[in-house]
Amino acid sequence: MIEIYNYEPQDLNMSFNEWAGHLKNKRRLAQLKKYLSANHAYTVFDTKINEPVAILGFSEISNKEFYGLVVASDKFGNNPKYAVKMKYLVSCVIKEYGVKKTITISEDAPKLNKWHEFIGFKKEKKLPKYFRGKDFIYWSMGDGN
Repeated sequence: MIEIYNYEPQDLNMSFNEWAGHLKNKRRLAQLKKYLSANHAYTVFDTKINEPVAILGFSEISNKEFYGLVVASDKFGNNPKYAVKMKYLVSCVIKEYGVKKTITISEDAPKLNKWHEFIGFKKEKKLPKYFRGKDFIYWSMGDGN
């Protein structure tokens, strides 16, 4: 069974997927914990394996416009139900908080791009060599009105 609950700092004690490798740095991990604790965050937890598989964090950056991020475990890509649950969670957050627009930035990778499109994001622009020499994409969902 897959559950969703309010994020707790110990939920980040997971083995991260390949795109969250920068969180092996203790300083970056501490910054993320601080961000998630200070803003809105939910954990997707798989009771069968008794561990969190993803965390959705988001913050309002202007009137009903939000920045969102997902941190996933190395198990997230193994079960399509996790992505379906995350899509459901995103839709619930949009309704609950009256979100007009959501933005996020992620590495430009075919697997990640498909995931963003599945959730409902649209590519806005490419960000060449944005982080550690890798290209990233600025994504958005909603129109801001």
